[in-house]
Amino acid sequence: MPIFESFVAKVYELIKLGSSILTFKIERMKRRELLKNVGLAGVLGSVGLLAACAGNDDDANAVTTNANDAVAPQAVKSEREKLIVNRTPMSVQNPNELTKLEQKHVPDIRIGDKNDKGFTRVDVYCGKGITHPVEDNHWIDYISLHKNNTMLGTVEFEAGVVGGFASFYTLLTEGDKLIAEAGCNLHGIWTSELVING
Repeated sequence: MPIFESFVAKVYELIKLGSSILTFKIERMKRRELLKNVGLAGVLGSVGLLAACAGNDDDANAVTTNANDAVAPQAVKSEREKLIVNRTPMSVQNPNELTKLEQKHVPDIRIGDKNDKGFTRVDVYCGKGITHPVEDNHWIDYISLHKNNTMLGTVEFEAGVVGGFASFYTLLTEGDKLIAEAGCNLHGIWTSELVING
């Protein structure tokens, strides 16, 4: 029987015996043996966790074993997911003077007309003044829109086939705060805000 299971079995036996006997047995148990078992259990758990996190992304049938000898399948990334390498939240250094990098990535929120149901069109373009590239290995992979910290929606884009643009219809009132978020697979996540006035 593996040491970890033996340790768990010992603890279970002690709990079953009751608190007074448990206190007595723990006092009698060799402190060294207890620490060794607890330390070994922690190491085995860590090794299992590391093994579960490691692996070859190219092997769709990869499996790992954990400390309990259970088989866990590895997550397999799609080709699109493999190309998305940066999820760092980015920020503009000076809103009055955007760099070329910032101009290509900062979402531009534009308010359109209301429809017959009272919903206002909100367009989100990726880039302010410079269009972001649309290439097989560099593109805007998603745009999302939030209103007053509530997610309204997200649009995902495939590599190299469509530019970063999304359109949403939502009810707007004065004071609503819109936050657009655009994810570039190479240059991180960029946001912009717009408060509705009037």
